[in-house]
Order: sequence, then structure tokens, then C-alpha cells
Amino acid sequence: MGEDDLAAGGDRIYPIVDWEERGGETNVYSTDGEYLTTPEGWHSWGWRGGPAMAVDADHVYCSMGHDPGDGGGEKFAGVARYTRDGKPAPFAGGKGGYGLEINGDQHKKPTPLAVYGGEALGADPMGGRIVIVSTADMRQVREFPCPNPGRNAINATPKHALWECDTAANVVRRLGRNGERLETRITDCLEPVAMTFAPKGDLLVADGDPNRQPIQRLVFLRLVIPTGPRVTTRPAGK
Repeated sequence: MGEDDLAAGGDRIYPIVDWEERGGETNVYSTDGEYLTTPEGWHSWGWRGGPAMAVDADHVYCSMGHDPGDGGGEKFAGVARYTRDGKPAPFAGGKGGYGLEINGDQHKKPTPLAVYGGEALGADPMGGRIVIVSTADMRQVREFPCPNPGRNAINATPKHALWECDTAANVVRRLGRNGERLETRITDCLEPVAMTFAPKGDLLVADGDPNRQPIQRLVFLRLVIPTGPRVTTRPAGK
């Protein structure tokens, strides 16, 4: 079965899909591929899987939508928080105890999630914004406008910049974690669909356009991040 996203932390892997017939929209596996557990609260009990996962030292954050047709209650989209071993991690005011509402449409689930330095960042595709919450209590600490948000990643430079895929303009933007534009944009993309940072700090961007996508394989571009606004590109491995 295809996965919409996954996160890895320590010796655990956490994938997520929109729908899994047995109720395993998200599961917990070892890095050796051993199935460990299925977190509760999914499928016909209300949660529908979203397209994003994130993990930190204590918790796993799952993009989700709640369909009132499955189990009643309110419709909303947001983030469900679990412990690293797959148990609900409740917080004050949480929907169902451990769900954070980002918007009121169960189909507009947070597309990217990122966690860094005690903060979780989630995109609200309905409101065109990035919402930042404290991972300690899941309370919102700030937000800023971000039209057409797609996948994101946070780098480990002193400013810990947020790199964001613009799904309409098909560019990758570099933003401060308060929303300020940091000039650098990567425009050598036809359809940026995912990205991550390599151990040496290079940003890897997957381009999903058919003209750059051999059969069943995404082409990765190695993007060397300079100190100024220009970004050079070269094929991965060169």
C-alpha cells in the first residue's frame, strides 16, 4: 500500500495514509520493518489519515481530519499527538483529548508538519497560513500567512529557516520561523513535491513533474544553499 508520508525517530518508523481498510491509517514499526502497534482512534472511529507526519524526542504528530460521518462529533482537520510508542498524548482542550483543530474542514488537512526546538509548525491549506504551537501543551504561540503551502523542512543553520513548497508557483521559498521572507527562492523546479535535509546540510528536493520523473522514480536535485539569494543546482551525487 502506498504511504502519504512517514517520519522516523530513534528505532521507530511512523507511516501514514489517508485510508486503510483495517483501521491502520498510521502504524508503528521498528527500523527493521517489524510491526509494533496501531495507535487508537483511527478509521471508522473518527480520524482519517492526513498527508504529513513529524516526530520529536517525546511525541509523534499526525496530520488528520475528523469526519462526523464516522463516529459523530465535529468536522475539523488538524493534528493528533501520540507518544513515541503509539499511545494518545492528551493535552488540555484537545479534540477527543489529543487532537488539535487547525481548521473546520475535515478535507483540508495540514499538508506539511515540522517540529523543531519545542515548536510544531503545521500548514493550514484552508486559511493559507502556517500555525505554530508549543509542543509542551499544543497551544498556539503565533501564525503567519503562507499561500499555497506544501511540504516543508527546517534546516539547522543558526536561523533555523523554514523551507516551503509553493504548490501554485512551483517554487521553494525560504522563510523565517516568524514568517519573514529570507530572499532565497529555488525556482528550478517544475513540480516540487517533497524535500528533506541531508546530513551535510544540503537540501534535497523531489521534483514530481513527468518530464523529470523516470518511471517509478523521483529525480532528486542537490541544492547547494549559499549565503546570498542565489541558489545553484546540480544532480544528486555530483
